[in-house]
Amino acid sequence: MVSSTLRIFEWALLLIPTRVICSNFSASASAGLYGWAARGRTDKLALLLDQSGDLNSRDSGGRTPLHGASGNGHEEALAWLLSKEASADEADYRGQRPIHLAALGGHVQATSLLLQSHAAAAGTDDNGQEPLHLAVQADAPEVAYLLLMSGADPEKADSWGMTPLHWAAFSGHVACTELLLSAGASVHVRDSDGQTPLHWASRGHSEVSYALLAFGAEADASDIDGRKPADWAHGEGDYALEALLRQQAREPRGGPPPWIIDVPPT
Repeated sequence: MVSSTLRIFEWALLLIPTRVICSNFSASASAGLYGWAARGRTDKLALLLDQSGDLNSRDSGGRTPLHGASGNGHEEALAWLLSKEASADEADYRGQRPIHLAALGGHVQATSLLLQSHAAAAGTDDNGQEPLHLAVQADAPEVAYLLLMSGADPEKADSWGMTPLHWAAFSGHVACTELLLSAGASVHVRDSDGQTPLHWASRGHSEVSYALLAFGAEADASDIDGRKPADWAHGEGDYALEALLRQQAREPRGGPPPWIIDVPPT
């Protein structure tokens, strides 16, 4: 339990800077192309470009103006930058491209514009995460759908062995879970601690747990410490889910979930 708790804390620390850079700007950045792009000020961008500004110039975090417009969902500024042939696949110092930030912000139109400009749906940042991981964390199923339709891998594991389905289960995001399951994401895949998506869902996300079970998730799977999903449900005080998981663990695999009732034909 300690290792998982520390890992959750580590993830929180990693996510904070990414969100902060999308909404807060230093005085120096706000005076340049990145700052105006992050504010959606197309008029200022045009003025600076006329003064020999570089569309792919970087701020102290290695972010280009396209990062600023994408991360804040400023569609007009984003479209303008793309029309001026700003590079859609430049990575910042965290290895994140504009489409990573658009996905994390849940910006559907920004993601669509980047994909139309041939930004790659695949490609990892320094945490081994693709835009699909971030869209799922942001509970943005429409963005996730666009990425999947553009070739994103629903089973890509990040640096912790977490697939997008792990993240959907961890966050309790039902719509993203159902989308990933429909796209063929495996319910049996394990992260670096040997935990399946059901292990994460059983930490208080019963609706996600039901969806995973309906797609064949194994209630009797043990992680590297020997804990089963029911053990995590018990720790969360979700005794109804715990009872269901323990019942499922005793049943032969492949049987229908107990909440599905066969109705005899009339």
